[in-house]
Order: sequence, then C-alpha cells, then structure tokens
Amino acid sequence: MIGFPLSTEGLPTRDWERYPERCEELIAALASACGADTTIQVERFRWCRERLEADVAVGAKLGITATPAIFLDGRRVESPSVKAVEILLAHLLESKGP
Repeated sequence: MIGFPLSTEGLPTRDWERYPERCEELIAALASACGADTTIQVERFRWCRERLEADVAVGAKLGITATPAIFLDGRRVESPSVKAVEILLAHLLESKGP
C-alpha cells in the first residue's frame, strides 16, 4: 500500500517541496525543544520526504487522481466497492490456482 497525497489548489499540502530548508529548520527546532537529537530527526524528515516524493511520482505515473486507488494483478479496479474487490480477488485467486 502506498500513501498518495493529493494536492488541493490553495492549500499548503506540500510545503516541503517549496520550502525544504524551512521545514528542516522547524523539525530541528521542535526536536531541540523536546530534547531529541536534531541531526537524527532532520535525517528522518529527509527520508520521509524522499519516500513521499517517490510515492507521488508512482501515483502520477499510474494516473491516480483520487484515493483509494486499488490495483489487482497490475490492473486498476474502477469504482472499487468492497463487494467488487472481493469478487475480483476471488476470481483472480481462482484463476491463479493453488
């Protein structure tokens, strides 16, 4: 499962892209105020940011415009109701065999 943040016009949902240094400064200040190691916390923030950016790139490549987006066996499930996913999954498992 990949978390895919969707941007919303006018809302600051991805400030880390526009202001990465400022975000790192805020993380460091918060870590320091809590008595945590600022270097470790900034590195964790960078790691999370890189993972999130990779997830956004995958979502864009797959044409995901809303969540949830469900894929079974490499194919997108349109209008993914629970019942539809159950039926498709059962059919997929049946066709793959034991």
